[in-house]
Amino acid sequence: MCSSDLAAQASAAEQAAGVTPTAASYPEGDIRRYGASPAATDNAPAFDAALQVSAHGGVAAFVPPGTWKIARPVSAALSCSMYGSGQLSVIAPQGCDGLVFGAQPEYAGARFFRDMAIIGANCSGHRAVVAELSAASGRRLTGLQFSNLHIPKFGTAIWMRGLWNSSFRDCFLYQNYCGSHFHGKTVLNTLTGGFVQIGDGGGS
Repeated sequence: MCSSDLAAQASAAEQAAGVTPTAASYPEGDIRRYGASPAATDNAPAFDAALQVSAHGGVAAFVPPGTWKIARPVSAALSCSMYGSGQLSVIAPQGCDGLVFGAQPEYAGARFFRDMAIIGANCSGHRAVVAELSAASGRRLTGLQFSNLHIPKFGTAIWMRGLWNSSFRDCFLYQNYCGSHFHGKTVLNTLTGGFVQIGDGGGS
């Protein structure tokens, strides 16, 4: 199918995000619609596209069953959400951070990231879920819900700075050097269920 035909099949949210699907047989939000493949060495652009569509009024990004390698961090900017099919849906960073959260334009809520695994390869010096929003930046993240995440083999599984009014529920962090690290400017966050377990992950 030519690019003009694919552009014509773009949803309203895809048009607003400036994203053209490359495999229109998959539904909006599915990372395969934007070029993800289990055979690819870097699916980060497909993840970024799906999250941009979500942030522009589309459905939540969907990670189907499979192992989806990324060679650079996925950018979870603005007010996007993402979900998978439990441990069958694997984001697989290759020597890089996993999900990096940028600032949102204003207070937000009802954002979720759930039902997936983030499993590092050569990631002893990296982090799976990251926000770095200092007080000096004047920016923050609010209203994020993380649930049923399975995160092994990182230097730090969860590293948060600038996260407010958010929750982690039933997240399983193991074989990491550090399970979770909440830096300054983190306010009214909750962690319930799940576990942090020592493993063989290296880091500092």
